Amino acid sequence: MQLIIMNARGVSTVVAGTFSLCLALLLFYVGSFTWRFEIFGDPVRDNAHGWLEPTIRGDLRTVDIGKVGYYEGTDFSLYRTYRRSVCFG
Repeated sequence: MQLIIMNARGVSTVVAGTFSLCLALLLFYVGSFTWRFEIFGDPVRDNAHGWLEPTIRGDLRTVDIGKVGYYEGTDFSLYRTYRRSVCFG
Protein backbone atom coordinates (compact mmCIF):
# COMPACT_ATOMS: atom_id res chain seq x y z
CA MET A 1 0.00 0.00 0.00
CA GLN A 2 2.80 2.43 0.79
CA LEU A 3 4.46 1.68 -2.53
CA ILE A 4 1.34 2.85 -4.40
CA ILE A 5 1.18 6.06 -2.34
CA MET A 6 4.84 6.84 -3.01
CA ASN A 7 4.36 6.28 -6.73
CA ALA A 8 1.34 8.58 -6.74
CA ARG A 9 3.35 11.28 -4.98
CA GLY A 10 6.18 10.85 -7.44
CA VAL A 11 3.81 11.16 -10.38
CA SER A 12 2.17 14.25 -8.90
CA THR A 13 5.61 15.82 -8.44
CA VAL A 14 6.46 15.20 -12.08
CA VAL A 15 3.11 16.59 -13.21
CA ALA A 16 3.55 19.68 -11.01
CA GLY A 17 7.08 20.19 -12.33
CA THR A 18 5.95 19.83 -15.94
CA PHE A 19 3.09 22.24 -15.38
CA SER A 20 5.44 24.77 -13.73
CA LEU A 21 7.88 24.52 -16.64
CA CYS A 22 5.12 25.00 -19.22
CA LEU A 23 3.74 27.97 -17.29
CA ALA A 24 7.20 29.54 -17.04
CA LEU A 25 7.77 29.13 -20.80
CA LEU A 26 4.36 30.62 -21.58
CA LEU A 27 5.01 33.61 -19.32
CA PHE A 28 8.44 34.10 -20.91
CA TYR A 29 6.91 34.03 -24.40
CA VAL A 30 4.15 36.51 -23.50
CA GLY A 31 6.63 38.78 -21.75
CA SER A 32 9.09 38.79 -24.65
CA PHE A 33 6.26 39.43 -27.12
CA THR A 34 4.97 42.44 -25.16
CA TRP A 35 8.54 43.71 -24.71
CA ARG A 36 9.23 43.59 -28.47
CA PHE A 37 5.87 44.64 -29.95
CA GLU A 38 3.47 47.49 -29.20
CA ILE A 39 0.52 45.23 -28.40
CA PHE A 40 -1.97 48.09 -28.22
CA GLY A 41 -0.52 49.77 -31.31
CA ASP A 42 -1.67 49.69 -34.89
CA PRO A 43 -1.48 46.42 -36.84
CA VAL A 44 1.17 46.19 -39.56
CA ARG A 45 0.57 45.11 -43.13
CA ASP A 46 2.78 44.31 -46.09
CA ASN A 47 1.48 43.73 -49.61
CA ALA A 48 3.51 40.56 -50.18
CA HIS A 49 3.04 39.00 -46.73
CA GLY A 50 -0.38 40.27 -45.65
CA TRP A 51 -1.12 41.10 -42.03
CA LEU A 52 1.96 40.68 -39.89
CA GLU A 53 1.71 41.54 -36.18
CA PRO A 54 1.49 44.70 -34.08
CA THR A 55 4.12 47.37 -34.65
CA ILE A 56 7.67 46.52 -33.57
CA ARG A 57 8.84 48.92 -30.83
CA GLY A 58 11.30 51.48 -32.15
CA ASP A 59 11.16 50.23 -35.73
CA LEU A 60 11.83 52.94 -38.31
CA ARG A 61 10.74 50.81 -41.28
CA THR A 62 7.05 50.87 -40.36
CA VAL A 63 5.17 53.79 -41.89
CA ASP A 64 1.87 55.03 -40.46
CA ILE A 65 -0.67 55.10 -43.31
CA GLY A 66 -3.77 55.81 -41.27
CA LYS A 67 -5.25 53.26 -38.92
CA VAL A 68 -2.67 50.64 -39.89
CA GLY A 69 1.07 50.56 -40.42
CA TYR A 70 2.85 49.55 -43.61
CA TYR A 71 6.14 47.68 -43.29
CA GLU A 72 8.71 48.93 -45.82
CA GLY A 73 11.56 46.70 -44.68
CA THR A 74 12.78 43.45 -46.19
CA ASP A 75 13.69 41.61 -42.97
CA PHE A 76 10.63 39.71 -41.72
CA SER A 77 12.60 37.46 -39.34
CA LEU A 78 11.15 38.92 -36.13
CA TYR A 79 7.61 38.53 -37.41
CA ARG A 80 8.36 34.97 -38.53
CA THR A 81 9.90 34.08 -35.16
CA TYR A 82 6.78 34.93 -33.23
CA ARG A 83 4.42 33.51 -35.85
CA ARG A 84 6.30 30.19 -35.78
CA SER A 85 6.27 30.12 -31.97
CA VAL A 86 2.52 30.64 -31.82
CA CYS A 87 1.91 27.75 -34.24
CA PHE A 88 4.44 25.53 -32.39
CA GLY A 89 6.01 24.45 -35.62
